Amino acid sequence: MGLGKANSLSGNLENKNLQGTIGAVKGDKGDKGPKGDKGDPFTYGDFTEEQLAALKGQKGDKGDPFTYGDFTEEQLAALKGQKGDKGEKGDKGEQGEQGEKGNSLTYNDLTNEQKKDLVKDIVEHKYFLQLTAAVAKGGTITLPCYYKVGTHCIDVYYMGELLILSSDDAGSDGHYRELGQVNAISNQIKTTTDWGCDVGEYFEFVVRGEYSNV
Repeated sequence: MGLGKANSLSGNLENKNLQGTIGAVKGDKGDKGPKGDKGDPFTYGDFTEEQLAALKGQKGDKGDPFTYGDFTEEQLAALKGQKGDKGEKGDKGEQGEQGEKGNSLTYNDLTNEQKKDLVKDIVEHKYFLQLTAAVAKGGTITLPCYYKVGTHCIDVYYMGELLILSSDDAGSDGHYRELGQVNAISNQIKTTTDWGCDVGEYFEFVVRGEYSNV
């Protein structure tokens, strides 16, 4: 009976040591497994409502609206749709009220250039005058022809130089003045008060059109 107990105790000790030895042994690190296939990207539907709520940040400041200059040419081209079909012709609108009658255009409404263009196709006549007496400053010169005052139908040349019609007697913007009322027929001009002429000097006149005091 005593021997049997001893054998039973010995068996228990051997089992206890064996279990301790197995628990203390650590094996080598295993090999790295193969790389798995690439997964699909996340989509909006992959998230739960709670996850979407957690991802939502605070509301930002209101941004400026887009302008035409914010887009690149490629973006503008992408936004442009195909040309649509031609729409139906709209109904004829109602006739507007008649405006007030305007004033008739008069010769004086034209600019100097327009007046010259108006008479440029009229026959030109050329005249020559050599002075036999001196002309004082602001003095009168009698022409060998007639012209219509204020119609830009006459060009005056002094010693080969084109003179400019002055708006005043002092010659602030020109060299001579026409004598007579506008549209009157005249054969006289006068120099401005800042210059005169000597005996033997000459004038040339180009008159567009036919004029007479008769």
